[in-house]
Amino acid sequence: MKKTEIFNLLAIITNFVPSFDIKDQVRINSWQRVIGEKMTYAEAEKYLYEHFEESRFPPLPFDLLKRIPRKIETVTITDEERDHLGQVYRKQSERNATKRGVARELPKRPESIPGE
Repeated sequence: MKKTEIFNLLAIITNFVPSFDIKDQVRINSWQRVIGEKMTYAEAEKYLYEHFEESRFPPLPFDLLKRIPRKIETVTITDEERDHLGQVYRKQSERNATKRGVARELPKRPESIPGE
């Protein structure tokens, strides 16, 4: 993001917080260093307005960064891996119960599940 775009973002903040100083070059440089490469101007503007919908306080760069959607990758496991993890879970649960002095029977996975 360019410094002029950072300046425009800070100008939007002054619409909500008139005492917010945007003429400070150090502030513009700092904002550019923190968010400049992590989002586009359009994203930053969107996140800025979202911030003011939820808060009456001037945002910090973090308040915009935390709005970036996180990418979550899913992992697909096989039936064999699922069974193995189930066995490991049951064994560890039994050990934990024994250590606490609580003996309880855990449900066993049925041989076949309807619909599978």
